Amino acid sequence: MDLKATKKFHKSLRKLPPDVLRRLQRTINLIKISRDVDDLSRRVGPGNIKPLRAKGGKFYSIRLGLHWQLGIEVRGNVVVLMKIGSRENFYRDFP
Repeated sequence: MDLKATKKFHKSLRKLPPDVLRRLQRTINLIKISRDVDDLSRRVGPGNIKPLRAKGGKFYSIRLGLHWQLGIEVRGNVVVLMKIGSRENFYRDFP
């Protein structure tokens, strides 16, 4: 799958601890080699990705450990990295 990232995502990378950055890099590598969302779900683990209900798109939350979430939108064969944040504040403005 192809990857794109929003400005908001790039900006939030500066504030992440090193261990979360390592988990994020591993997840991004899994996204790149996945064929579709079902394949991605098998690779990251069935309980670590969940679909979110939202208008106009297919949004998913990927768990990166106990306290961190990665928010993505799937547009055909393109995955847009939209947000990364702690679980407490993640769903406040995503999607």
